[in-house]
Amino acid sequence: VSPLFKPTMNASSVPNITAVEKTMRHIAIITDVIILILGTSGNGLVMWTIAKREKQKTITSICYLNLAVADFLFSAGRIPALVQEIMYSQWPFGLVLCNRISEVMEIVSMTIYSITLLLGTVGNGLVIFLTGFCMKKTVTTIWYLNLAVADFIFAVCLSLEIISTALENHWPLGRLMCKLDAVIPFLNMFASVFFLTVISADRCISVVHPVWAVNHRTLGRAIQIAIFIWVAASMLSFPYFIFRDTQDFPDGSTQCSYMFGGEDTSGLRNHLSVVKNWKKKKGGL
Repeated sequence: VSPLFKPTMNASSVPNITAVEKTMRHIAIITDVIILILGTSGNGLVMWTIAKREKQKTITSICYLNLAVADFLFSAGRIPALVQEIMYSQWPFGLVLCNRISEVMEIVSMTIYSITLLLGTVGNGLVIFLTGFCMKKTVTTIWYLNLAVADFIFAVCLSLEIISTALENHWPLGRLMCKLDAVIPFLNMFASVFFLTVISADRCISVVHPVWAVNHRTLGRAIQIAIFIWVAASMLSFPYFIFRDTQDFPDGSTQCSYMFGGEDTSGLRNHLSVVKNWKKKKGGL
């Protein structure tokens, strides 16, 4: 029977799938689900609250709104990755339907990436301009500035994903850009979480211990904390830089994916070859 008409496609039907690869795929699915639920609900609540309350229309709330929109789009952008992981690991509805959904998800991915790229660069660029050049340098503006820089870098790097998706996951940008493409989203995630935590702690201290905050809440200390956060986020993102690499295939295409030591990638090659053969056969009909 031709592989095009196999009734199922799951992890057990693809040979040479290592335990590490299975574990990483399960972790990726769980992580994407958590990010999707918490990111969309939390940032959606922030956006709804600011939009509904007229008294919240301040420069600070506008900064919050733009950051919430950027993070909401980032969270929603996990939908294509989540669907692709589920499709590859366990898909009981046949390969033809799998590949048709894959085509739809490519369009959805490019749409979400393009919207996030546009709104993320414009919105966070506006926050960077206001906090970096127009507003007085304070502890609060330092937090907003760094948070906006993290989201701005992530939004700009989405252009790499758009290129890869448009070329059907072919990666023409080289090994270094492949590694950076994996590092930037996690750098943004860690930095954003750390800065949001610091902002919450800073507000709490200012309210609960106002005298101590006046004496110790200085601009220099805020800059030191910001530098520490960037260093910590970079260290936590570094493993993704190590394990991300390019793979060359016999058909001349190059894929950017995670590579673990001693891992056999023939299963991925088989999966990709089946998908490409299906597309070629469909194009010849």
